[in-house]
Amino acid sequence: MNNWVRHFLIALVAVAASAANLQAQATGEIRGFVIDGSMMAPLNDVTIEVAGQTVLSAQQGYFLVENVAAGVYTLTATSLGYRPFETQVTVTAGTTTDVEVRMAVAPLEMAPIVAVGYGELEAKNQTGVVVEVPSEAFNTGRIVSAEELIQAKVAGVQVTENSNEPGSGISIRVRGGTSINASNEPLYVIDGVPLDVGGGLVSAGGGARNPLNFLNPKDIASFTVLKDASATAIYGSRGANGVVLIETTAGRARAGSG
Repeated sequence: MNNWVRHFLIALVAVAASAANLQAQATGEIRGFVIDGSMMAPLNDVTIEVAGQTVLSAQQGYFLVENVAAGVYTLTATSLGYRPFETQVTVTAGTTTDVEVRMAVAPLEMAPIVAVGYGELEAKNQTGVVVEVPSEAFNTGRIVSAEELIQAKVAGVQVTENSNEPGSGISIRVRGGTSINASNEPLYVIDGVPLDVGGGLVSAGGGARNPLNFLNPKDIASFTVLKDASATAIYGSRGANGVVLIETTAGRARAGSG
């Protein structure tokens, strides 16, 4: 009985070893190196995914994926700051397939920025009602006043002429008419400097003068309208009628100008 058990165990071990050997012969390996494609320097800690397995490149960029069944696979390499890398790999049973992974640096992409009066935020993080009109969206044609650039460009904002008198005011109403006696004009902030329009902007005929007469419409880069209560939180009571942020174009050096 003991001899029978002994022979059975020996046969079982032999079968298991044979199966393991057959499995090893039916699979292959993927071996490779990861380098920075521009610097030609090895990269470690790059994530390598292939045939349902995931490994990290070690020092000097080396990686090894074992026990891969014979076949064709897509090998993917990813790392922070680099573009994803993909290549087709053919694995043959009982052999090692060598792969060189060249990673390309990914350009830094900035999220859209919105000016909010107290600084700048990424557009996705902005919670207030902010509408920006860049120069590309300005009205074209015969533009006399800066305000005409955004006439009918911002929903809920009224831009109307007060009179036909030359230089007369063009009113901007961000929140409509909120007062009978006090001014309904929004606060204008030009390149970060609030514009004081209180009191004296009245023409000889009694009509309101244009507070932005001194601005050349061609010098304006963008308008940003703050429409909600955050304008008051930033500028106090001066922002009660809304705020219009105006950014002007910066001077640029031109070839041949000295």
